[in-house]
Amino acid sequence: MVDLPLTPGLQDDLSVQIAMMVELLHARTPEHLSVIDRNSARDYRYRREGAETISTRLGQIDTVIYSSQHPGSPRVTRFWCAPSRGYLPMRVEQKRVKQRRMDHDIRSLKRD
Repeated sequence: MVDLPLTPGLQDDLSVQIAMMVELLHARTPEHLSVIDRNSARDYRYRREGAETISTRLGQIDTVIYSSQHPGSPRVTRFWCAPSRGYLPMRVEQKRVKQRRMDHDIRSLKRD
């Protein structure tokens, strides 16, 4: 359980990804987003790193790459977001210094 005062823009792990997608859909790169991290809120800085066509189970997909990092942290999370899919992340990678900690690629997509 987390006991924090709610402030405008404070996100959790899932809603921060949705907030990032909403910003991108409005042609804005999120500069920073605040995320609940254990018992506190942390600001994460976002920046665009480029574009890349990646190979996925869904085929070749054009993506734009954004990174997220808490100032002073060695951990960087990168998102390969597909403009053609509403900026849904097709790949997510997290590294601490040069060691990969997490790597996820999209496997399927179903819209109702």
